[in-house]
Amino acid sequence: MLIGYLSKRVISLLILSMFFGVLNAKSIQVSNAIEKVSQLYAAGKITELSQAFETLNPAINEEMATKLYFQGKIAIEFAELNQHYQKLTDEYAHTEYGQKGLFELAKIALLERQYHKSKEYLLKITPHTSERDLLLSTTYLKMALFPEAIAAAVDYLNGGDEDAKKELAYLNIVEAYISNNQHPQALKMLEEMREKNIVVNCGALITFKEGYCLESCDEIKEAVGKYRQVITHYPYTEQSYQAEKRLYDLTIADKIKASELVVISQQAEDDSEPEDELLPSPKEEAYYVQVNAFSDISNAQNHSQHMKRYGFDNIVIPKTVLDSKLYAVAVGPFKDRQDAVQSQKEIKERLNLDSIIIKH
Repeated sequence: MLIGYLSKRVISLLILSMFFGVLNAKSIQVSNAIEKVSQLYAAGKITELSQAFETLNPAINEEMATKLYFQGKIAIEFAELNQHYQKLTDEYAHTEYGQKGLFELAKIALLERQYHKSKEYLLKITPHTSERDLLLSTTYLKMALFPEAIAAAVDYLNGGDEDAKKELAYLNIVEAYISNNQHPQALKMLEEMREKNIVVNCGALITFKEGYCLESCDEIKEAVGKYRQVITHYPYTEQSYQAEKRLYDLTIADKIKASELVVISQQAEDDSEPEDELLPSPKEEAYYVQVNAFSDISNAQNHSQHMKRYGFDNIVIPKTVLDSKLYAVAVGPFKDRQDAVQSQKEIKERLNLDSIIIKH
């Protein structure tokens, strides 16, 4: 009887081993199929990627989520992109790519100034990630929810490890303090950035903010020094023009002498384009990388000039979102989508700006 019992135990264990072996094999197959799709997208092989979609199993949630996510990533029309991501997040939100889809929708909503939607998508992401905390901080800041923006940025600083993104988290905290008229606290955060050497891409902005906070604390001499640094070390940036204006305003207010006013080159005026040239009407449809959208055309034009100073040719495109008129700054044109994708990566690497590819 003992031998018979042991034989049954052995047989049961063998059956279980075979069962879990089959599961592991299927799991490996799923991973391989998903990995292949991811690799084709990273390599920019769009035609092969579309063919690979057909090999994914519609009965496996992870594979269908992968398909919808990357279909959204390569979509040309916004309506098509939105359709893929909405289906992804409605039906497969619990999967890895379902969570990534929520993050993509949040970025698009933020870019389109639909801040409440961005917040809604981000709060559905579980578990909380450092990337989610940073974008949520930016969203709260845009909604003028300053304590929440600071808390989310601190969460990122406690978990994130990229210096460029730490710089953005710090700047979100600084901007929240400034917007709430807490200039000494903002200045303290800027000093902490210097001490920890977290100044990566935004040296001009950080120096200007230091000057502005010092001026707001009535430390005029120190503020003037910072504004001079911006103009000297970061010429032709947006902050250099802002610094010149602050110095001019200080002379008007009799806080500094006119002799202290630093006038930078007039090249900006020479390089500037007439307003009608910022809104061209292309004869043929082309690809563009939309980096921002503004309700005020002058802000769009300023950002357009800022992008051009970094070498990114662009146009300003008027568009309507939720019955509101916006002016989108779009880098391009590009005849080939791959050229637009390459520019999108370069913009992210050099300026850390999120963007979407559009056709116009």
